[in-house]
Amino acid sequence: MRLFNPYPSSFILYPLLNPTPHTPHPTPHTPRTSPMKGDFTRFTFRPEKHYTGVLMQQGRLQLDSDWNEQVSIQTYLNQVRLRDTIGGAAGTPGGETKEGFKIVATPDQTDWIINPGSFYVGGVLCELKQGSDFSATYSPAPVDSDADTVTVNVPFLAIDGQPFAKDQWLKDQESGQLMQIREVSLPTQPPTLKLHPKPEKPPLKDIPPGGQTLSLRRVVTYKTQPDFPNPPLLPTDTAYLLYLDVWERHVTAIEDPEIREVALTDIPDTTTRTKTVWQVKCLALSPADDPKVGVGCVF
Repeated sequence: MRLFNPYPSSFILYPLLNPTPHTPHPTPHTPRTSPMKGDFTRFTFRPEKHYTGVLMQQGRLQLDSDWNEQVSIQTYLNQVRLRDTIGGAAGTPGGETKEGFKIVATPDQTDWIINPGSFYVGGVLCELKQGSDFSATYSPAPVDSDADTVTVNVPFLAIDGQPFAKDQWLKDQESGQLMQIREVSLPTQPPTLKLHPKPEKPPLKDIPPGGQTLSLRRVVTYKTQPDFPNPPLLPTDTAYLLYLDVWERHVTAIEDPEIREVALTDIPDTTTRTKTVWQVKCLALSPADDPKVGVGCVF
């Protein structure tokens, strides 16, 4: 059953809170993780009790279970409210984020770009933030032997906390052109990236003597999404159904040291965090699945 198709000309994003149909959806008190990573006495939240808050009483002992139940109640009520407002399946809000998680193919048809924005799955907010702009310069006389590439200088080794790497895609903010990183030379000063194809504007013959400056932004793709390292490589002669797999992850100070208060030298940690994790995944289709799918159709 096709649950939601916000972009008829693009891939369909199917919401999926849990890939096992008969397994209860993850809730704030049952994060989808394996062994318990935090130090908790118990989890007391039960939605069937219809509690709307936890009230503290004077002179009583404070327990982690009471605090955590209040957090779970608020999270549950917020997700139900959003699900009832947006819809039980999934949806993307209007305004600036109306094309959040829209999927389009890269120019070489080897990867899929994930548009930044917001997307709700069963009341759970999935976010992909817009990347930061950065400047890159290249010489008026490129020395690349490959006529279809150009080497640019960048001011730093990483952007938005993620290092530059081969096969990532960059967008020229002026022309809208997409370029792929073919090679990264980080030991050089400044660091350099070899991009393919060459910038469309201006032509190399019109580059000023001081060099041309580009305003670039990294775009997120299926192969470079933040919480799905090394996704399965997919044949290009197959049609795919794209869907969002969403769950809640438990994060400790071991995984994110900024959670810990460093002034408390004799205390390993105080609290932990929960994080919404989303992954764009693919399901191969055949003409038997959908009569509109043809052999060799990519999307």
